[in-house]
Amino acid sequence: IAESADFLPYASFHLICTFRYFLRVFFARISAGRFGQQKGLFMTKEEWVPRIREACVNAGTYRPYFDDLITTLAGVLERRDECERQYNESGEGMTIERTNKAGFTTMVKNPTMVFYDDFCRTALSYWKELGLTPAGLKKLKDETFNDRKEDKGSGLQRLLEAISDA
Repeated sequence: IAESADFLPYASFHLICTFRYFLRVFFARISAGRFGQQKGLFMTKEEWVPRIREACVNAGTYRPYFDDLITTLAGVLERRDECERQYNESGEGMTIERTNKAGFTTMVKNPTMVFYDDFCRTALSYWKELGLTPAGLKKLKDETFNDRKEDKGSGLQRLLEAISDA
């Protein structure tokens, strides 16, 4: 037991160093654009619309009145792709150096990545509304079930009223 207690600080230090190395490699690959889309795979709004509509049909959530929402989501995804393309072409990392008015240089998030993150969050909210996420799909199916349940209840209620009047 004494030997394992002596080994523990070394093992902890080794794990921390390994984890730090992993993070450095991971973020270096992200900065180099190796986890993003390849060149030429960025899509336009017109290319996104049929893919989104097909995904809705496959999920069973497509409704014709979703077309405006689908078009808006396609525009958001097009802007997201453009943002990613600019980031990959710029060669900048996830953080960049900025010099403030006082002359101090600090590291800040790359503005392109901030916009990219905003577009991803916006797209996710649209995907949820279209039922293209597990939570969104469950919500849409529950709403549909509740609407049908209320319709049946009102019909039953009318039947009971008709029987009681007779």
